[in-house]
Amino acid sequence: MVMCLALLATHNHPSTAQGAVRELLVLKGRVIEKPWSKTPESWNAGGSRYYVLDVGDEKLPEGRRTAKEGVILRPSQKVTFATVSKFKGKYVVVRGDFVDARPHEPAHHGEQMPVAPELIKDPEGGPRVEFRPASRGSGFRVFEISSALSSPTSDRPAVNVPGSKKWSSPVIGLGGRLVVANSKIKSSDQFQLSIELRNVHYDGGPWLVVQTGNPFLFEASVSDAERKPVKPTMVRADVIYSSKWEVIRPFPDERLSIPVSIRSTDGAKGSQLDTTTRIWHLPPGKYRISGTFSSPKEIRYRGKGTAWTRKLVLASVNVEIAAKDGE
Repeated sequence: MVMCLALLATHNHPSTAQGAVRELLVLKGRVIEKPWSKTPESWNAGGSRYYVLDVGDEKLPEGRRTAKEGVILRPSQKVTFATVSKFKGKYVVVRGDFVDARPHEPAHHGEQMPVAPELIKDPEGGPRVEFRPASRGSGFRVFEISSALSSPTSDRPAVNVPGSKKWSSPVIGLGGRLVVANSKIKSSDQFQLSIELRNVHYDGGPWLVVQTGNPFLFEASVSDAERKPVKPTMVRADVIYSSKWEVIRPFPDERLSIPVSIRSTDGAKGSQLDTTTRIWHLPPGKYRISGTFSSPKEIRYRGKGTAWTRKLVLASVNVEIAAKDGE
């Protein structure tokens, strides 16, 4: 989830007037700098330039989106405007709360400003509409900010990032691996295989977009205990599918999981591995499942993020089929 509630210690974080711990929101996104412009957003932000947390297509609480990309970042006593500026272009984790807009009092009679209609209830003359200076100052007040890779209070990793042995070498920022639900199954069962992908552009690189739902983008291979290739028992060529695009943001704890195996119900029933396009009937023994994930260059994508159009060799997984169903 992009947003969650976190209870923070009273001696390090803001509290209410009674001293109770305040619940702070946690948001993730990319810090972008925006210049002044004659827009309601810029008026609300104030100043000649301001910073916004780009949260992409993630949902925010109703009425809390203060910028086209997400939320306007507001400084606090703990995090200044200058501190936020150091994270420009980077993916961050911020902790804070939402603040409401306040009525604006013109500095002088000739000040130019947007106006907003306000309904005035006059007991004598009836309701009427008056135009007053638009309120400003809403956004997300930041009490803590850190890069996506570090903890807000220390330099320790915020999550346990798997080592290179568990993940493939990234290609244009995309790393991947094969994951199996149960590495050891009975002969009467089937392996449940998935692809996990991650975006390793942790220093502020682009959001990556990959195509999913197309079984032909994943090509599996199987080898035995002696690393000799095991040919598929059968293949399917005439497959109906529906593809879609998925966004992967560059956060160490964010993964895209894509199921690539199915439960066989046709002539492939009884197989131990069915990846839709390739099927294996395997005798008991130890095996290694490998594969590649690709996205052809001719595919055109229009939307947020950068379409990934390469071929990735996935980190393999070792599996075993028990000699007997009882073992």
